[in-house]
Amino acid sequence: MSSPRLAVQPSLAACRSTPLDNASAWELFSGTAFAPKLPNALASGFVDIWGGGYAKTVKADASAWKHDDNLHLVRWGMRTATFDVKFADSSIATMRKGFYSFVDAYKASGGVPGGFTTYRDEKWTVPEMAEYLYGGGNFKKMQQIKTEVDPNEMFNTDPQAIPALAKTIVYID
Repeated sequence: MSSPRLAVQPSLAACRSTPLDNASAWELFSGTAFAPKLPNALASGFVDIWGGGYAKTVKADASAWKHDDNLHLVRWGMRTATFDVKFADSSIATMRKGFYSFVDAYKASGGVPGGFTTYRDEKWTVPEMAEYLYGGGNFKKMQQIKTEVDPNEMFNTDPQAIPALAKTIVYID
C-alpha cells in the first residue's frame, strides 16, 4: 500500500497550437471517465478553459512556468473520503495508466504537453518534471538561479524541487 493522502492528481496543459483532436479526446475519456471504478478511491477530473487574450501575450521565456500557448488544463485524479485511507498501489497504477494513455495520444497528435505545478504527478522524474512544468529553456534558467541562490540545496524539501547544478571543486596546490 502507498502512503495515505487525500488526493493524487496529474495534469496536462494542452496548447492552442495543438488542441485536442478526436483521437486524443477519445483516449482522455476512455482512460478516465469511462474507465472502471477504482476499488478504494473516487476518481474525478476537470478540463479548465484557459486561453484568452492575455495568454497569447505571454512569451515562453517570460515566466518560469510553461504558460504560453496554453488552451486547456486537463486534470484527472482520485481521492479518498478521509486522509487516513491508503490508496492501493494498483489504484494509483490504474489511474496513471488511463491518464497517460491520453498524454501519449496527445503527443502522437503533435502536442507538446505542459503541466501545472499544483497538479503534478508525484512519480515524475526530474527530467519529466522539467519537460512538463518548465518546457523549453526555462528549466535550465531556473536551475542556474537555484545554483546562485541555494547552491547547497538547503530548500530542497521536495523530491521534484529544481536541483542546483553540480559544483566543480578546483584544488590549488
